[in-house]
Amino acid sequence: MYLIRIEMKTINQIICISMVLLPFLAKAGVKEVPYTLDDRDRMIRTEQKVESIKTEMNTRPKLREILKNAGLL
Repeated sequence: MYLIRIEMKTINQIICISMVLLPFLAKAGVKEVPYTLDDRDRMIRTEQKVESIKTEMNTRPKLREILKNAGLL
């Protein structure tokens, strides 16, 4: 019985400490990261480069087919 009373006291202390610390921990975890115009411009440039690479890759298989049909490949 005495052992159970000690365990309950410990559990209650842990719960109380957790309830006090939980708002601070939650607030620390929710930290907004600023998204600047430079970040936006960088994203747009990256998308343009990806599109350029896609176009180049699509052009190469078409060129390969043309050369293959012409008997040059």
